[in-house]
Amino acid sequence: MEKLHTGNSEAAEAGASFQQSIGFQSVWARSLRLWYLFILVPASTLFLGYLYLRYYVPTYQVKSVIYIKESPEDQAVADITTGIQGNLVSSNSMNMSNQIEILGSYAIMKSVVDSANLEIEYVVKGNIRNDELYHPSERPFDVVEYEKGPDNKLYNRELIVSLADDGNSFTLRSGDEFETSGKLGEKLFLPYGSITLDAVPDNSSFKNEVTVTIHDPVLTARKYSSNLLISTVNKSELLELSMMNPVPDRAIDIINGVISRYDQMTITEKNEVARKTTNFVNDRLNYLGQELDEVEAAAESYVIANDIVGGTARELEGYFTRIQENDKALANLQIELVAVDQIRQSVEQETGDSLRYIPYSLSVNNLSLTPLIDQYNQLLVEQDKLLLSARPNNPVLISVEDKIRELRNVMLTAISKARSEIEGSIRELTRKNEKLFQEIRTIPSKERGLMAIERQQEIREQLYLFLLQRREESALSSAAAISNIRVLEEPMLHQSTSFGPIQVYGLSLILGIILPFGIAAATEVLDNTVKSAAQIKEFTSVPFLGQIMDNKGTEQVVISKDTRSASAEMFRMLRTNLQFLMQGGTNRVIMVTSSMSGEGKTYICCNLGAALAISGNRVLLVGMDMRKPKLASYLNPNWDQNNKGVSNYLTSNATLDEIIHPAESTDNLFYIGSGVIPPNPAELILLPRAKDMISQLREQFDYIIIDTPPVGLVADSLLLRDHVDISIFVARFGVTKIDQLQIIDDIKRNNKLPNPGLVLNGLKMGVGYGNSYGYGYGYGYGYGGYYS
Repeated sequence: MEKLHTGNSEAAEAGASFQQSIGFQSVWARSLRLWYLFILVPASTLFLGYLYLRYYVPTYQVKSVIYIKESPEDQAVADITTGIQGNLVSSNSMNMSNQIEILGSYAIMKSVVDSANLEIEYVVKGNIRNDELYHPSERPFDVVEYEKGPDNKLYNRELIVSLADDGNSFTLRSGDEFETSGKLGEKLFLPYGSITLDAVPDNSSFKNEVTVTIHDPVLTARKYSSNLLISTVNKSELLELSMMNPVPDRAIDIINGVISRYDQMTITEKNEVARKTTNFVNDRLNYLGQELDEVEAAAESYVIANDIVGGTARELEGYFTRIQENDKALANLQIELVAVDQIRQSVEQETGDSLRYIPYSLSVNNLSLTPLIDQYNQLLVEQDKLLLSARPNNPVLISVEDKIRELRNVMLTAISKARSEIEGSIRELTRKNEKLFQEIRTIPSKERGLMAIERQQEIREQLYLFLLQRREESALSSAAAISNIRVLEEPMLHQSTSFGPIQVYGLSLILGIILPFGIAAATEVLDNTVKSAAQIKEFTSVPFLGQIMDNKGTEQVVISKDTRSASAEMFRMLRTNLQFLMQGGTNRVIMVTSSMSGEGKTYICCNLGAALAISGNRVLLVGMDMRKPKLASYLNPNWDQNNKGVSNYLTSNATLDEIIHPAESTDNLFYIGSGVIPPNPAELILLPRAKDMISQLREQFDYIIIDTPPVGLVADSLLLRDHVDISIFVARFGVTKIDQLQIIDDIKRNNKLPNPGLVLNGLKMGVGYGNSYGYGYGYGYGYGGYYS
């Protein structure tokens, strides 16, 4: 058992060493033998490249770059909030991630799909690939109207339309379900909806069938929205919009549509705020107009009732002038106080209504609430936009809501501070007026009453003029409203994501060249058979006697006195090398064996005997392979396996004279057949008659060459170790495994057979084998019945 493990370990080491010995030279030699792959594989890969170019629909990338400017209100809010609460609000209050969400929102994309009818697809089907008719100029008609019908059955259904020769009518069918006809410009009712087709001018000669497919607009918008990629450019405030599509013009139209819808949305928002401001100002103007009428009527009635003619004293006029200024300031403060209360009430109730309608700036000690109101309105608008396409747990929506709550707290703090300051100012002005009134109580009451009425009239006139100015400013803002978006790079085709013909054919050719090398390398790595004398010398210490070419002819004996072929010369060299193992010529009994069947040991045995015979020696070939005998049939094609031979002699059923036969092809060459196949060949070899037979034959012949069964399969060869002088092992090119050489090496190392030597048979010649002879040999041996 220990020896068995040792043998397995040595075989594994040999296999590992063999893998390491594989280099470029062996792979190159294998590649030369597989030369036909370098024609077939490139041709196949080039053909596959041709099919790819012919059938594959390329996709194209369209890009655009835009810049979203920050409005002055946004910058003002950033300055104010930074002063109030430090870094609570970012200096760039317009969050770019919000704008990315809005640009890529479903609402904007749905508007683009509806306006351009992107859910309708026109295709002309071909034998190789389909062509989409995206531009109206490419197709003979347009779908101008359709009704989806119940259960949306019209969607995703192929409608095949064929125009009639008159150019005004058409036939429409949907597979094998139905076929109908209609006229261009008229509604056609279908089993699952209706459709109206209108002719495209100058395309009436179009005769191909057009397949119309109407997709669900909602799903179409979501598909294009997911395909639209929006990202910042190098961490700047520039946004890049890109889209992949088989039709580049469609991607250009979609990106242009998204930019246009965003631009319209921004302008509409500004106009809406201006409209609300104008409406508020108009309401206040109507109210002040009524108050002015009342004050003027009261002044007229007072003058008539009190019969006042003439002016007031200079002193009285000075008092009233100061009181008038104070009253004007009080009126403004009262309006500011009402506005502050309205803002606070709206903020505390979280109604979400826009506060942009306040028609004037509110300033107390350089604290302006107007930018805060603008920022608050803008965040509410962004929240409404995000709610169109985002879920409640969307991170961007949550971020906007957090900013709204934070800004609300800032506004409440600022409002409380502003209200306290306004109330303090009102108390101070009221105290001043009371003091002035005490000073003028001595003035006649009639003139004093008239001046009070005039003072109220002047205050309301100034407020009226102020509101008129604000209304004009709001109207001008609405008329001059522009978008914050600027297109820096129009949508344009950048590149195709598909390979062009040069790339495809180049890659196909490179792959067609690399693959055969890969196949050759893989085959070489997986091939662990003996292919050279160098391998034999590397993996075993058994003396190497020579190599024999592969015999492709029908003759089994290829050497004679007059033969000068490469195979004959190799056998002559083998005969010469054999002399080194004979040690002075006393070792004359030679055993020929192999590690397994099919390695050509019988062929070597016959031709080695012939080589020795033509040199003047009497040579006897003994067929002791009594399991599948072939030796006699090689020398005599008419040999009958039932003829007497070794097995008959060993069982005392024949004499030596009866079983020795001369070889007709070569003088001095004789042979003994195996005889009748016995059931117990190993037991026969152990009989004393085997020893006696070899002893008698030594006296009659110069050389005795014994053909034995493979030593790697059965023990017959090992039983002859005491009867032979030299042991020749035959390995076959491309058949014998590298690890099988360890069997031979083990026999030598443990002295199981005397004087072992090794011969490489079946050597391949020609291109890719690294040998100088151009011959080959095909040979087979079957030992399937050894264990039966």
